[in-house]
Amino acid sequence: MKARFLGPCVALVLLAGAVGAPAQPAQSTDSKSSPSIAALRKQAASGDAKAQFELGVDYDNGQGVPKNHAEATRWFRKAAEQGNATAQYNLGVAYEAGVGVPRDYAEAVKWFHKAAEQGDAFNEPYLGLVYHNGVDVSKDEVAAVKWWRKAAEQGNAPAQYHLGLAYSIGEGVPQDYAEAARWYRKAAEQGHAAAQYNLALQYHFGEGVPQDYIQEAAWIRKAAEQGKDYAQWRLVACRRVTITRPLASKLSWPVAAKSYSPSNSIPI
Repeated sequence: MKARFLGPCVALVLLAGAVGAPAQPAQSTDSKSSPSIAALRKQAASGDAKAQFELGVDYDNGQGVPKNHAEATRWFRKAAEQGNATAQYNLGVAYEAGVGVPRDYAEAVKWFHKAAEQGDAFNEPYLGLVYHNGVDVSKDEVAAVKWWRKAAEQGNAPAQYHLGLAYSIGEGVPQDYAEAARWYRKAAEQGHAAAQYNLALQYHFGEGVPQDYIQEAAWIRKAAEQGKDYAQWRLVACRRVTITRPLASKLSWPVAAKSYSPSNSIPI
């Protein structure tokens, strides 16, 4: 992986596409003026896939019933086997984490695939990371990009960020800074802090966009205002740069951010 050597005013290029934390189960989107547990259980027992998923969520969270991951997984499986994409994703999460079932990465990937193949934009970005990291599948950057693109085109901000990163470093697609900037911008406009930061760096280096330190500072500020220490450090450091000082000087960051000191050699 290449490294970019950065001057004192440039913090990190990052943020790498590794899975930073296990996938999290999807929650119900229904308001809980919904049926009582008894009514929900009756619907689920009759074979209603949506009710089976809802009951699984209730057991997973201990909402109206004692928390029981094995029982949650049992209901997720019933819904998943009927083709409920969100239940398929949650069943994959259970196998990946070993919650309610023995840990089994191959089984997790199988259910992630089933959900993603239905166009589930919640699952597709994670499946992209599975291929990017080679989690119980052969590492395949082209496949990773395929799944990120599917979700990105549905407006999923993490997928848009990862697709931008792929174009930025040329993994799974030819390197193309203009495309990187386009996808970073889509995610950044939805409030994705890492995309805001990386878009700012594109403006700093003039990669895929005209070099523009004012735009750089504006996007760094958006990430910094979300509490990202790397962005806060970047703004503090950039107070030495006259063109960005009007924006950067308006911010007063915690001492921790001011003492943040990233390496000058940042892998991207």
